[in-house]
Amino acid sequence: MARGKEQGGRRAERRSPDRIGKMAQQQDATSGVARVAKIDFGPLHDYLGFYLRRLYDIYGRQFIAQAGDLDVQPREVGALHLIGRNPGLTPSQLSAALSMDGAQITALLNMFDRRGMLERRVSASDGRSRLIYLTQAGEEMLNQVSAFAASFDPAFSRDLLSDVERRQLISLLAKLYARVRQS
Repeated sequence: MARGKEQGGRRAERRSPDRIGKMAQQQDATSGVARVAKIDFGPLHDYLGFYLRRLYDIYGRQFIAQAGDLDVQPREVGALHLIGRNPGLTPSQLSAALSMDGAQITALLNMFDRRGMLERRVSASDGRSRLIYLTQAGEEMLNQVSAFAASFDPAFSRDLLSDVERRQLISLLAKLYARVRQS
């Protein structure tokens, strides 16, 4: 308990106005992210991870806000697609395909189950193994989120990248991802 308070105290100290140097904060109207003026980011501007993390955060916030009543997050869309396109996956296969650990997959599958979107069946070849399938409600949710994601994704970068640039960016990220997974 003391350690948590100590860590919280250090976080609070790092974020205090005195530590920041009382730099003016502005709200970015597009992303809702507070920006601190006059920060020297040094070599961070050359780091892929610097941009990937920030884009992922902004993408996620905008996705959730625009998804509204669908009540879905980007990672859930990926899981629904994989389960729907590959009926009978095991949780382990889904975990590997989404690069998520077992606890994350279990929580995700339990959430789908509570929402009536998932059915778990005992494997005929291995009674210890469970196979996952979408229910009718899961199929309907997949259709809704597919339509939403198909329009959201290009709209996210519409005014910033041409269609050619967007496809090129996706291609480069896919190439990097494939090569990193192989190593």
